[in-house]
Amino acid sequence: DEMEGGGGGRGPNQENFGDVMGPESATRQVVLYFADPSDAAAHRDEMMQLEQMKGADMRIMATSLGRAVSQASSLGNGLPTGQPVDDLTGRMKGPDEGGMLRYKIVPSRRELFYAARCRGRERVGLFGDSPAADAAVMSNSRKTIGEYVGGLRAAREDRLRTGRRGVSGVDGSDALRVRYEHMEGGLGVPVFHCPGLKRRHPAVKRLINPRASKAETPLFFSYEDMVDAWKELRSSAADAKMPASPPGVEVYNLMDVVSSIDRDQWRIKRRAELWREQQLDKVLGAFSSVPVLNKFV
Repeated sequence: DEMEGGGGGRGPNQENFGDVMGPESATRQVVLYFADPSDAAAHRDEMMQLEQMKGADMRIMATSLGRAVSQASSLGNGLPTGQPVDDLTGRMKGPDEGGMLRYKIVPSRRELFYAARCRGRERVGLFGDSPAADAAVMSNSRKTIGEYVGGLRAAREDRLRTGRRGVSGVDGSDALRVRYEHMEGGLGVPVFHCPGLKRRHPAVKRLINPRASKAETPLFFSYEDMVDAWKELRSSAADAKMPASPPGVEVYNLMDVVSSIDRDQWRIKRRAELWREQQLDKVLGAFSSVPVLNKFV
């Protein structure tokens, strides 16, 4: 879901609730892509209560994930709004003047609540003393979550200014918390993974395409959808030893997953380019060994 409104700071383009509710929200324009329609409706209702927003036409619209990620990945000041360039100066109005929009993705509070109890919660910015503590924070209102996340971000910025590294209250022994310390003070979009859930392509497709013979492990945007898929697998397998709940659930950050896919695709493309260059060098090397053709190669 997407909704245009005032808000947003200079943080990462995975929007955190502190930026939406922060003091800069009255001066900067930002388009929010909500992962949960209920969060979008709640934000709209809050904005409609403002005196300057009474009578405004605010609608919640659906869009594709590809568009949201593409626009939210635009760094710097954001994307142009369509306003013309100044004829005298050749410059475009800045974000504070309405000349550009920032696009940010707001993660679902509901899914963050589930992510708090999964392994890898640090990937989405949950650094509480315990999973139960993080889950309790995500059960609060958006404003409370914003204040909590804003406090973590301020503490991290203070540590960076003073030359101290690491996460608050961490001695460095937890590799996962240290690796994702940059997420402290921000919230990522959680996707869930269960190693016991595997998907196989139909037999016909496996015969036609050898790559389809490999089993795939899906990622779920909804924890409840993952639980339903596990229950369906358990009922079809008729295995009494299978646990009632999906075991070993791990949470990942959507932006990390997208970046990994882009990086792997680039590596595959680059490997193919290098192979073609090597074959061309072999052909040219073979021709260069012929005396008559040596002068032309």
